Amino acid sequence: MHIFGSVASGSSSVVHRAIFIPAHRIMALKKINVFEKEKREQIINELGTLSEACCYPGLVEFHGAFYKPNSGAIYFALEYMDGGSLADIIRVKKFIPEPVLARYITSVNLADITSVVLEDITSVVLVTLSNFNPGLMIDQQLIEASACMLAVHYYLMFYGSDTVWRYMKTFYREESVFSFLGEEHIGQSDIFGTLSRIRKMLKCSRPRSKIVHVIEKVRCCAHGEEGVAIRVSGLFIVGNELLVCEDGLRAEGMPSTDEVPFDIMSKRVGRFREEFFMEPGNAMGCFIISTQKLHVETWSFTSQIVESV
Repeated sequence: MHIFGSVASGSSSVVHRAIFIPAHRIMALKKINVFEKEKREQIINELGTLSEACCYPGLVEFHGAFYKPNSGAIYFALEYMDGGSLADIIRVKKFIPEPVLARYITSVNLADITSVVLEDITSVVLVTLSNFNPGLMIDQQLIEASACMLAVHYYLMFYGSDTVWRYMKTFYREESVFSFLGEEHIGQSDIFGTLSRIRKMLKCSRPRSKIVHVIEKVRCCAHGEEGVAIRVSGLFIVGNELLVCEDGLRAEGMPSTDEVPFDIMSKRVGRFREEFFMEPGNAMGCFIISTQKLHVETWSFTSQIVESV
């Protein structure tokens, strides 16, 4: 799981955006501290209620819960509603039409929902109002936030374990196209094989010679009816881990560029630009890469890339 910044907080919890690595699925993670007795009782109540969410139309999907010892918290994995919160909808639309509220009330029996859940869960939009009214528009900032997460998630996979790396293949379909060095690679297997060779070359045989990405800029916009176009630019440097220059884009555990003990420009060995077109996958919140183009400027390792690919 790649965990990103918080999107909301309630009286007893914080909600983060996250991406479930195997499915490349954007999710909402509700984090509750386990050290307070009252919150432990809340966890038990919410587990019981959320496990029954599938019985009520209009409620977000509950994907399970897990404990992270180092954080001292329980995480609830929930469907991420990119339409924003009720407050976001009112801010954009100024009001919620009566027909929408009427359909919401008739679809969800509020008396059957434990009140303790309602105190906090609205921060991730418990009720999917967008299902009831196509006119409720998704904020451009929310689109950009999701697209930036997907981009950072993609590059983080280069630096994960070999087990995590195998999930890169599922980021593509058989009709996906990856363009690099004037050649097109088509389909899951061909693209994954090419990316695996690039990853192997970047890792090198000597740890001190490992080449890593430094993401300087991420730009995105809507693409088609439901897709998103993403453009990433940055540097290749000799280093140990992925770096992201822009604040707000880093996943949990990633250092800022101010924290690295060296001058980034002194470690530079090249530049890259990469363009992605991503489309919705088979499940809510899942995305696949339909088209991708990688451009690498001349650098000391270019010949090695050409030979390996």
